[in-house]
Amino acid sequence: MPYHAVRPNPMNPKSGRPWVMALGGLLLVLLYALAARGLPIGALQDDATHILLAQSLLHGTYSLPDAFGSHPATDPMPGFAFLLAAPVWLAGPRWNLLKLVSLAAAAAALFFFWRLAVRLLGRGRGTGAAALVAVNPWFVAYAGFVTPDMLFLAVSLYLCDALDSAASAKKLAWMAILASYAALLRPFGFFLPLFLSAAFLQRQGPRRGIAFLAASIGPLALWTLRNHLLTGSLTRYVDHARFQAAMLSGARAMAGHAGALLASFFGDGLLGLASAPFPVQATLGAAAVFLAGVGARRLLRAQGAPAVFLLTASAAALLCVHLDWLAVEPRYILPLLPASWLLIIAGAEPVLRSRVARFSALAVLLALVAPADFALARAGWRGPARFQPQTMNWIRTQTPPAAVFESLQCHDLILLTGRRSHVPNLGATNRDEWLAFALRSKTGYLHSVSVFPAGGYVSAGASRLARDMESWAQASPYVSLVFRDSSEGTAVYRIRHPDPARFLEGWSDYEDASKAFRRRQSPVLVRRKLRLAVAREPNLAHAWAALAQFESSPAQRLADLRRACAADPRDSELRELLAAELSRAGRRRAGAG
Repeated sequence: MPYHAVRPNPMNPKSGRPWVMALGGLLLVLLYALAARGLPIGALQDDATHILLAQSLLHGTYSLPDAFGSHPATDPMPGFAFLLAAPVWLAGPRWNLLKLVSLAAAAAALFFFWRLAVRLLGRGRGTGAAALVAVNPWFVAYAGFVTPDMLFLAVSLYLCDALDSAASAKKLAWMAILASYAALLRPFGFFLPLFLSAAFLQRQGPRRGIAFLAASIGPLALWTLRNHLLTGSLTRYVDHARFQAAMLSGARAMAGHAGALLASFFGDGLLGLASAPFPVQATLGAAAVFLAGVGARRLLRAQGAPAVFLLTASAAALLCVHLDWLAVEPRYILPLLPASWLLIIAGAEPVLRSRVARFSALAVLLALVAPADFALARAGWRGPARFQPQTMNWIRTQTPPAAVFESLQCHDLILLTGRRSHVPNLGATNRDEWLAFALRSKTGYLHSVSVFPAGGYVSAGASRLARDMESWAQASPYVSLVFRDSSEGTAVYRIRHPDPARFLEGWSDYEDASKAFRRRQSPVLVRRKLRLAVAREPNLAHAWAALAQFESSPAQRLADLRRACAADPRDSELRELLAAELSRAGRRRAGAG
């Protein structure tokens, strides 16, 4: 027996209550308009990246600028930048107008999902599923960001909706074009051509299935070939995936990561349980995944619709990808959001038979996300938001146009101020290593951030590096504070060394000594290089600490460590070394007495 013997027509104006739909639509328009108004361009940094890539396309390249020039980009995927190029040309520099692109894509995604959900679940349940997607705070927020997420959802949901009726060669060709475009929007977009081809292979035979696969995967193959020829890498996404898979190689690490996925993606991102304890998030997240699995089985057995297969297979494949991806931020639920609610509602069918049960469940779920939606709307009600307005204005007006900045938000800085900027040395572990990189790259200013936007847009590692860089800047005699705005959590430091070449020569001597030590070369050689390093640059704190290891006299070791701490009093590692040496000196005096 089919899941729904009679499939309702979602476009029938006589079904349901049109005034309820109209009122709901108006409230959603107001919510999305206010949320978009309260989300500044640059808060996500991905939006600035896509705008810069669209600008580069207008100049005939696909590259990202930094302080050293422009470099071929292998990520993000190029599909969104291609679409954005014309709006960027028309809107720039009024970047807020570009939010209309994402808002229009979000509206299209909601429409296509509502039509699909009504066809598969019936009008009441389908409209409920669409409502849960529409009010999800992550969906609302990303509709106001200039990113490809909404466009990818719109294209993929249209393909799901059109799949059941795809028969003519003309429609297959159109779907192949859209599938190839989806594969160039997000790194996981290649799942769509694969599963669409599998559906056509099963329904229409190997000839059409293979032809569809070749046509839809061809542009992605050309893109990866271009990357390999220009950079030697297929894409940085692959490089990141290899590194992160190595970090999750153990069974315990994998199990912990899977639990974090359940809590973050489904407990927080899907259900809105951001303030709930981790066990509650993980348990309810696991329940949501279980219900989705039940719903997929029910729909596939009852209808066998290719759209259900496409939604289920794509969601399962994406979850498998995230099992090997360290990031577990709730925003990553976005591409899974429509499929999750559609399958969960189908799985909960036995306990949601009565209208009272359905409305009660919907009311509870809406109440969970209402505070976050209200916070987004309230931010927009206060007025249009700008990204670090005081800081960006100071940089534009008080620094030379040719100034070079170092910033974790370098793309925002380039877009909003026109200044050259680059990311810091992400592997730096101490002040001198950071400063050597800055001087070598002829950096004049550090844009420091101590407060990042809420929502997991910046990794924990980047937040730690931001704190470290500010501490290093404050500890360096060659760096001075020239601007601070506590309300924006920002500061600008001026980097100025009287003789950068001298510092870099001293740093090079220290690096040579470190390499000689690792190669187990003569201690006399290592000590001579370290002596040369501190003679050239007396403020090389870690060179003094390394030199202390090669001193035969306890008094000289103590003197070297005191010099190290005097050069960088904020370095906790150096303070611990000095404390340990002082303790040993105390024990020696006690023994001598």
